[in-house]
Amino acid sequence: MKRFLIKTLAFALIFALTAAGISVYIDPYNVFHPLSYRENGVEPNKNYIKMVYILHNPERFDSFLFGSSRVGFLNPQKLTGARAYNMTGSMALPKEHLDNLKTMLRHGIRPRNVIIEVDDLCYRMDPENNKREQQRAPYEYLRCHPLAFAELYLCPRVALDALEIIRYSSRNRQEEEDLYAFGTTIIYGERGLYHPKTEEDLSGPSYLDGAMDAMAEIAALCRDNDIRLTVFVTPLHYAAYAGAVARGDYELFLRRLAEATPYYNFSGFNDITLDADNYMDTSHYLAEIGDMILDCIWNGNTDPALLSQGFGFYTTRDNVEELIALLREGNAARGLTA
Repeated sequence: MKRFLIKTLAFALIFALTAAGISVYIDPYNVFHPLSYRENGVEPNKNYIKMVYILHNPERFDSFLFGSSRVGFLNPQKLTGARAYNMTGSMALPKEHLDNLKTMLRHGIRPRNVIIEVDDLCYRMDPENNKREQQRAPYEYLRCHPLAFAELYLCPRVALDALEIIRYSSRNRQEEEDLYAFGTTIIYGERGLYHPKTEEDLSGPSYLDGAMDAMAEIAALCRDNDIRLTVFVTPLHYAAYAGAVARGDYELFLRRLAEATPYYNFSGFNDITLDADNYMDTSHYLAEIGDMILDCIWNGNTDPALLSQGFGFYTTRDNVEELIALLREGNAARGLTA
């Protein structure tokens, strides 16, 4: 019995070390080789990779765009006069932007400009969930919790993922290069294959307080460090916007955000969001729409017709009710009420 137990433990140890070795060598999420990113068919942990890269290259960038994957369609090269980098990450949330910014400042990196995208997902997603996802676990969490790091990236499941990607032969080397140069790959003229009218999941708790507290702290941090902060609300696809309004807390989100910081609004029913050809899917707008957003918030260029629909409306705590009234008009015209 004792010999059997020893053999079993030895086998388990060999298996664990083999799995860990495969995970480290192939590194499907690029956390063991963050400075030599390899696009391999698996969504990497972009927050971890990007933070490691920035901390190793503190002088390269002076401006950062923060947000979820929707920000991946904003071209940092359009920010004239800035050395901008796109921090886009899957389901990235305000608390994570705040922690990233604190880390930068703690390491002597003080940006000139910070641009942050927010939308309904920023208060509908539990920040704790990202800590349990290999693609989304925040840099600061992983650095402070080595056991959590090991559990996420050295487990047998990751080894299986690693073995699976060996079969992936079509590497996107442009994406590999762009990750360090710009933080994202921008492709113009790309269209989605379909534009489904998906129903929004209206269930679940709200994390609005935490999200808005993080936004208020970001605003204060930027004021204290002479950083120009620009915040904008995503031009949600009309189906996603309708779901956000039907949930019943979207107007509260707009009000609370205005209390935390001024922002540009691009959401609502307008000529951009109502045209499905402006979107890859119901979550992501095209790069061409991203250029319109940046032209508005960076260069101050707005289309009067779109502005009258709320697209590009600069919102503060003093005029947020004007924005809400404007959006309500568009909602009512399409039979939508909160």
